[in-house]
Parts: sequence; C-alpha cells; structure tokens
Amino acid sequence: MTAYVYELIDPASDIRFYIGMTKNPQVRFHQHLAGRSISTAGFIEQLAARGVKPEMRILAECPSSQEAYGLERSLIRQASRDRATICNLRRGWVPHSSKPNHGRSWNHHDKDRVAALRRSGADRNTIARELGRSRGSIRGVLRRLRMT
Repeated sequence: MTAYVYELIDPASDIRFYIGMTKNPQVRFHQHLAGRSISTAGFIEQLAARGVKPEMRILAECPSSQEAYGLERSLIRQASRDRATICNLRRGWVPHSSKPNHGRSWNHHDKDRVAALRRSGADRNTIARELGRSRGSIRGVLRRLRMT
C-alpha cells in the first residue's frame, strides 16, 4: 500500500519543523492541526497563536510503509547530523500546554507515582492525565515495572 513521507513547514519562515510518514496525508495533516500528535502540538500551538497555519509538503510517495519508514528515519538522522531544529528531535521539540511534562526525563519519584496510581486501580489514560505524560510513555514505564 502506498505511503507518503512528508514535512511540515512554518510558512512564515519556510523552515521545516517536522518529518513524518503516513498512508493518508489529508487525515494526518488534520491530526497535526488538531493537536493529536504530541510531537508537533506545541509548535503548532505557537503558530496558531501567531495566526499561522503550517503547510504539509509531500517529499516522496513510496510503494510500502517499510520503504516510507526507512526514508523518514534517514531524513530525521540527516536532520540530526545537520543539527536541524525539528520537533522529531529533542532540541526542536516544543512542549504543548496540555502535556507540560511530555519529553521530560523520568526519575524514580515519577516511576513510584505511576506504580502507586496503577496499584490503586488507575488505568493508563488516568495516569497519563494525572502526570501530564503521554499514554505511550506510561505504557513503557508500566512495562519496565512489569505492571502491564
């Protein structure tokens, strides 16, 4: 199935701020605009505050998701080597107001809070909301704590 590698651009500066892949560019672009991608939500929130909407540019159309994924990773690695400021990399990531702790390192206190909340019967969504973290990061911590 066809997959696409794309970049999101700040139209005010014409600078790329995210590299991604998708099978449906229109749906994925709307997910970014709606703040459903934690990697780009903070940056897009800042653009919106300035009255600017990002642009999506298709970089490649690939015959498979595997090929698109490989190209996406390659472009991100190249951006890292070039010291580019993109949301895929920590140095370009902007926190979103709804998830201020996303991307912050985990310490023992944080992990203890996850374990305590889980023992009290809280599900991953509740723990994520309580700690201001992504559900995926909570899932990873629970897996490492063998509490899935």
